[in-house]
Amino acid sequence: SCLWLARVDFPNPVDAQGYALSALSAPVAWPLGFAGVLALASRFSDRQLRLESRVVHQSEAVLSGRLAMARRDEDVSVMRSISDELLQEVASRPPGVPITEEERERWRLGALTLRDELGSRAFLDAQIRAEVARARGRGVVVDLQDGYPEGPEMGEHTREFVADAVRGLQSGDRLSVRRQAGRNVLTVVCLGPGAARWVGSLPEPAEGMHVMSEFELAHLSCEGDLLETWCRDARAVRGSGGRPPARGSGPLGDLLPE
Repeated sequence: SCLWLARVDFPNPVDAQGYALSALSAPVAWPLGFAGVLALASRFSDRQLRLESRVVHQSEAVLSGRLAMARRDEDVSVMRSISDELLQEVASRPPGVPITEEERERWRLGALTLRDELGSRAFLDAQIRAEVARARGRGVVVDLQDGYPEGPEMGEHTREFVADAVRGLQSGDRLSVRRQAGRNVLTVVCLGPGAARWVGSLPEPAEGMHVMSEFELAHLSCEGDLLETWCRDARAVRGSGGRPPARGSGPLGDLLPE
């Protein structure tokens, strides 16, 4: 191109130089322009992804807030129904009539239920409420204490695990389910004749779980997410017809009964 422009008769030498420079820069300008377009497109794509991610996060936050509000309304309704029933029964009693042992026991159980609702809301659902009420009626001592109320709620599979533990206990047994203060670490302690039977029914503990069994004491402690995963996997194995690993085959087998 430069040679051709040199042979062209331009009336003005400046024009010839301008055409020559334009011919030289043309092969460079197109790739640079194309690269700029790609950079702009990439920047726009990243911005779009960030915007979509923000929208999804906001939607999840809104849904979580609605679920929390619905859960709170349900809990308030349960507490109100329990307290209203107890207060109405007390208020309707004729003055001067001695309190019977049946009434005393019923009010004691009602007070324990209210304590569960106020102090261990993250542990509760309809199934656990029903199982705890029936167990206390059988003479089982059930203690629920949440030292980390601002933490996450107990998972669905963990709740089923706790309900199964409560369901299998009889009079003379004690079950304590606690979450450590400021940490999502759950501790389940069973005392009494049913302790060995309860811990003997558990699948092989996962790595990171602490399980101990000694005479009429059984103790299980681990981080909440790990317990939820372990409970989910154990339930999936039972649901598929499989059998959990045999006792004594795992790292904690020497602590568990055969």
